[in-house]
Amino acid sequence: MADGGKRRRYVASAVTEHRAANHSDTARFTSARSLETTMTEAEAGTLDTMQPNPAWDADSYEDTVETLSEDGLVFKVWGGDWCKDCRNQLPDFAAALDAAEVPDERVEHYPVEKEDDGSKTGPLVEEYDIEYIPTVVVERDGEEVARFVEDARVPIAVYLANELAE
Repeated sequence: MADGGKRRRYVASAVTEHRAANHSDTARFTSARSLETTMTEAEAGTLDTMQPNPAWDADSYEDTVETLSEDGLVFKVWGGDWCKDCRNQLPDFAAALDAAEVPDERVEHYPVEKEDDGSKTGPLVEEYDIEYIPTVVVERDGEEVARFVEDARVPIAVYLANELAE
């Protein structure tokens, strides 16, 4: 576990350095705990795995970033810091949302736990039929318009941008 703490500090430091190097005075992420969502107290949670990957190259994904930046989209993210797939996929997705300048209030985190029988528990898991994580649901005007589920073969941001473009 000590390595996890080191890694979080390193990522937070790298994000801060990356922002400073790019002269961004509106940096949204400056520490390993700074990405928080606006939800009711009962739903509030933070996924450490949603720290943006500082090495993610937005220039390589211009169309994806543009699609994700659409006003009115809300991104609901279910994941777990214990989950290997979440740790592999969510940092790039967070970087894409950051590049798209999606406001924090349009990104909702729902931390999920895994029960002994393999089922998932957490906020809104049953209401949204969450079986696998990471799962990202995109809503517009309260209606689901796209969904990424763990086993898609492309990065989360690319998959959702393609779904939204259809």
